[in-house]
Amino acid sequence: MFLDKRGNPDSKKSLTSHLAVGTPGNVAGFSLVLEKYGTMPLNKVLRPAIKLAQEGFIVNDALADDLKKYGSETLPPA
Repeated sequence: MFLDKRGNPDSKKSLTSHLAVGTPGNVAGFSLVLEKYGTMPLNKVLRPAIKLAQEGFIVNDALADDLKKYGSETLPPA
């Protein structure tokens, strides 16, 4: 749950902001499942995501349109 400056719940942040990217415990849960049932080490599983984060990716037309339409609601302030 996210709170506004007055301490009141701000449901918009959990639905449309850049903060709405996951659920607390997701990473720990996925890591545990991988450890118990996975066939690859964590560093190998994370490698593609790390590469995307470091190098970026080409934005297709659909994503470009969505960013134009919803970017101000979902991206963090510059």
